[in-house]
Amino acid sequence: MASTIRIKRSSTAGNPATLAAGELAYSGLSDNGSNGGDRLYVGLGTETSGNAANHIVIGGKYYTSLVDAGGAGGTLNTGAKSVPVLSATGTIDKWLTGNLQLTGNALSSTNTNGDINITPNGSGKTVITNLYTDAVTSLTEYIQDITGGQIVDSTELDATYDDTTGTTSIILKTTGVTAGTYGSATAIPTFTVDSKGRLSSAGTISVATNLSIAGDSGVDTVSLLTDTLTFVGTDPIDTTITNNTVTISAKDATTTTKGVASFDTNNFTVTAGAVSAKTITLGSSTLTLGSTTSSLSGLTSLGVTGNTTVGGTLAVTGSATLSSTLSVAGDFAVNTNKFTVSSASGNTTVGGTLAVTGATTLSNTLGVSGATTLSSTLGVTGVSTITNNTDATALGTGALVVSAGGASINNQLRVGGNTTLTGDLEVSGGDLTSTAGTFNLLASSSTVNIAAAGTTVQSSASTGTTTVRNNLTIGGNLTVSGSTTYVN
Repeated sequence: MASTIRIKRSSTAGNPATLAAGELAYSGLSDNGSNGGDRLYVGLGTETSGNAANHIVIGGKYYTSLVDAGGAGGTLNTGAKSVPVLSATGTIDKWLTGNLQLTGNALSSTNTNGDINITPNGSGKTVITNLYTDAVTSLTEYIQDITGGQIVDSTELDATYDDTTGTTSIILKTTGVTAGTYGSATAIPTFTVDSKGRLSSAGTISVATNLSIAGDSGVDTVSLLTDTLTFVGTDPIDTTITNNTVTISAKDATTTTKGVASFDTNNFTVTAGAVSAKTITLGSSTLTLGSTTSSLSGLTSLGVTGNTTVGGTLAVTGSATLSSTLSVAGDFAVNTNKFTVSSASGNTTVGGTLAVTGATTLSNTLGVSGATTLSSTLGVTGVSTITNNTDATALGTGALVVSAGGASINNQLRVGGNTTLTGDLEVSGGDLTSTAGTFNLLASSSTVNIAAAGTTVQSSASTGTTTVRNNLTIGGNLTVSGSTTYVN
């Protein structure tokens, strides 16, 4: 018994609502462009409640009706949407693409006044061969005829067109100038050029001419054929010729050679070529070149690195610092007669106060005729003679130290502080006095010898008490002219 296989079908609906996977369905509903009729469907994909995920159109009357199979084929149906069918030889009568129509051997545009553009992609080329402007005239012939006819003769040119070869010959018309070489070692060529740049005449003239030259003095003539024009510079002027260029330059001046010099505007002025030296200011003194200046004022310092000779008086009104030896061959006087070093004897005389702030060592006689202030130690290794008062208050916090050489004081010696004697103290006068209420003599000595060569030791005071705090040893007689009190 034969089997009958049927598929889903409907004449009232398009795409079926339910279609299992692999199941076919056909819609016999007439297609209106949107209802899905006249189509064959198949279900594909995962089923949900017996319905496949996708309903795929695989054919139907809608598509077979599009095939233009009328006649033997080979005719494009442009009246309705259709699929063209080629002829038995694989041809069709025409093709339409946008506004272009290809019919037989003709490519034309269908829109009014429509252009036909052939544009290759990127660097591609448009290659068209064997182009003709009509049935008998090639594009090449057409161009040659047009361009050849455009070139005609003129007053300067002759033009000839050869239609067979398609070429035009253009040559210059003759100007009457004879062809040849013009000019030589003794002749200069001459030419006449017209407004078109052509030579209308040519000739030569002799170069055997003279060049007249003249200077600040003297004139001469230079033959351009036989003579050499020489440029000579006189020191400090130099001349150089390179690549047809004459260069005239001046050397820089030196201490022995004349030349070009520049002047420092701080020291010189130059007006109309005249050089003038500016005045020079040292301290507060103005020095004019060519003039004599007898004194300098206002100097804060003067540095001399070599030997300096002062023929007259060197007056210093401020502080002067000498970092090396100052040698004076004559008398050296400061403030006239206040401080003088005699060139004959070498003796130094100080008319005012001599202040010494550091240690001073004298290896010979020190004669002081005025007040002397010592702020530190005065060391004397020879004999020192003080012929005037030496005030202890002028010694400040220092001390007067007399070494073994001794010190000779011809007048009063007043000491406000301690005085240390490392030798004997000889007093030429009669008194050794103290203005203090208590006078300690040789307080730290263990043995005191008084009046070793004297015959009498006495207290000159008429009243008062003389106290001996320790034992008193008398090697001779003790004479008491008053009462004697013994205290045990």
